[in-house]
Amino acid sequence: MTGGSYEEFDPITCVGYWAFSEDVLVPAQPEDRETASEEEQLRLERFKRYKPPVFSGLASEDALGFLDESYHILSTMGISGSSEVSFTTLQLPGAAYEWWCTYELNSLDKAASLTWTQFSDLFLREYVPQSLRDAWRTEFEHLHQGVMTVSEYVVRYTSLAIHAPTLISTVCERVRWYIEGLIPSIRSSMARELVMDIYYQQVVSISRRIEGMHAREREEREAKRSRESGHFSGVRASATGRHGRGYMSHPIHSALRAASGGRLIAELEPSSFKHCCFLFVLQVGS
Repeated sequence: MTGGSYEEFDPITCVGYWAFSEDVLVPAQPEDRETASEEEQLRLERFKRYKPPVFSGLASEDALGFLDESYHILSTMGISGSSEVSFTTLQLPGAAYEWWCTYELNSLDKAASLTWTQFSDLFLREYVPQSLRDAWRTEFEHLHQGVMTVSEYVVRYTSLAIHAPTLISTVCERVRWYIEGLIPSIRSSMARELVMDIYYQQVVSISRRIEGMHAREREEREAKRSRESGHFSGVRASATGRHGRGYMSHPIHSALRAASGGRLIAELEPSSFKHCCFLFVLQVGS
């Protein structure tokens, strides 16, 4: 590679990401890269409006956080396939960009067909210690929804799944691990999805709908209990002070006076009513 001639290199073939000076081959900056089509350019502009994070490869930077935030934006926009990787690598300046360009030159065919899971695994191998990745893989293997909402569970599942690519190498495995981690009330309603040929995002949508349906059912039951509790309280309040078959049960202040001597019979409770009447008869008869 002498004499300043680089005719054998096609910048587009080399994934279009190299700029040429007079004598030195230098990496192009991310903003100089070309996209495959006008439609891709429009999607890239939309992606940029979300202000995606950047990662330059410094030890102080959060590699996993960079991937999580990038994936969240891509998912929100509905971007999938090779665009997931190409858009994310546009956010790699400095040393991280040089690392990616080196990988592309050494693995042109692989770089062009990398899935998000494969790229994530490759990226984390470079920027996250093996011990930490092993810990995340173990956490993924034992991940359950627990007290999390479905949306919270999805976020955690997605962030940990990239550390276990061999466990979810196919869509079916990704779906199975996801469903088996859901709480029993939702998992039991998704037995059919376990054996269906269905996309992961569809499974997520179904689990969210089931969660919403269960939440509405709980609200209806609670509202019904509240109405019934209020009704019974009203019935008890209206019945207060009644005895037996609805007769008033206030204490009887006996004003019964003896026929002779004017003695006042003591105040008696309703349970002593018969006894009171018996005494009254005796007093009158005497």
